[in-house]
Amino acid sequence: MIDKEDLLNNKDFYKSFKNGEDLTSFFKQMHKRAV
Repeated sequence: MIDKEDLLNNKDFYKSFKNGEDLTSFFKQMHKRAV
């Protein structure tokens, strides 16, 4: 399990996404896996 706080505070993590849409689709994928 990833620590959400660590992820949210990780600027390099955000930079790894080209744009907001990439980020959104990533979280949708994460959500599907979590449920």
